This record gives sequence, structure tokens and C-alpha cells, in this order.
Amino acid sequence: MLLGNFFKIIDTDYSKDNSDEFNVSIELNEEHEIYKGHFPGNPIVPGVCIIQMIKEIMSELFNKKLFLNQGSNIKFISMIKPEINKMLNVNYKVKNDDDAFQLNVVISFEKKIFFKFKGIFSENLSMKNE
Repeated sequence: MLLGNFFKIIDTDYSKDNSDEFNVSIELNEEHEIYKGHFPGNPIVPGVCIIQMIKEIMSELFNKKLFLNQGSNIKFISMIKPEINKMLNVNYKVKNDDDAFQLNVVISFEKKIFFKFKGIFSENLSMKNE
């Protein structure tokens, strides 16, 4: 689990106009052990950690244990360097169908976009996706 050690949630803002959209402000721990290996002297947030963070934030906010079922569009647009980009905004657009969450997620800070994700998380690891 990365929440609380690798990153922490600073604030959550739910859209007044759209209950299926919310923004989460997070802060990265630039001293985390992962950066000693990824990469020494030039720390970069690993892609797998970015996907884990969006899962853990969803799990925390909806109080559910979630699994990644489908990542139909995953774009790593710019490297996240924790020494420079310690604070991040994670924007979620969510459609909740039964036990599945269809997500569109953008990680950014100010006007710089780092990551885009479109996919499905669910409570059931063996869920079949079309």
C-alpha cells in the first residue's frame, strides 16, 4: 500500500455540478525508498505506482477493495519528478455500474498534465469486461 507512505491525500473536492466528478490533491513523499532505485540522482515516479495510487485513492474514498480489470487507454505524458512535482491534482470522472467503476483520470499540476487513464476497477477480480 502506497497511501500514507509514498503519498498522502491532502484534500478532496467533489464537483457541485456533477456528482460523478471529483478532484483529489495529493502530496508525494520525495524521500521514499522507491526513488533510491528509480532512479538514483534523478527520481521519477514509476508508472506502476501511478496506477496503484489512482486505485488506492478510489478504494479509500469509496471504502471498497478494488482491482484493476481493464486499462483501455493509459498515457504517460510527462515524467513526475517528486523533487519538482511534489503536489499533484488527480481528477476523476466516474461511472459506477454495479460493482464496477469506469474511470477517466487525469493527473496534473496547474496546467501541466502528467498522466491520463481510462479503464475499469471493480470489487471482483474475475469480472469479465467487454
